[in-house]
Amino acid sequence: MLTTMTNENDIAVDVCAFALPREYCDARRASDPAWKAPANRLLTDMDLRLVANPPMSQEIIACPGAAAAPTVAEADAANAGLKRMVSDDPEMFQGAIAAAPLKDIAQAVHVLRADVAASDSLLGVGLPAVFEGTPISDERFEPLFAAAEQVQRPVWLLAGKN
Repeated sequence: MLTTMTNENDIAVDVCAFALPREYCDARRASDPAWKAPANRLLTDMDLRLVANPPMSQEIIACPGAAAAPTVAEADAANAGLKRMVSDDPEMFQGAIAAAPLKDIAQAVHVLRADVAASDSLLGVGLPAVFEGTPISDERFEPLFAAAEQVQRPVWLLAGKN
């Protein structure tokens, strides 16, 4: 599995690191008041993260748990937050992996065609290998792969529990 690469300036880039935008946290709490953000401060405290990961390396970030955000609002919040984080800290973040609301395939395709294709910060979309017990290779997800190919953006398959 590829975990690092170098950019055009020969700076090491972690291909998939996690960060937790406050916009996503707010959206998750709105849909599930019992939800608690992970305790790892490196996910939320960018000053602390900058000390831990100085600019000799950069990261392509994804929002943990948002690869298959259950609601459109949560995916939108995650993506807005990821774009903000990339623009706020370009020395730390090379770009971000967008979230897509997989319960609404048409909206997930819209995220790819409208948000990802038009963004310098959102480099592609992250999808779980299995969503609600269904492999991402199932034909119902084919429109996502077709849209990614059409806009020429990569799909990251993210392992994890969904």
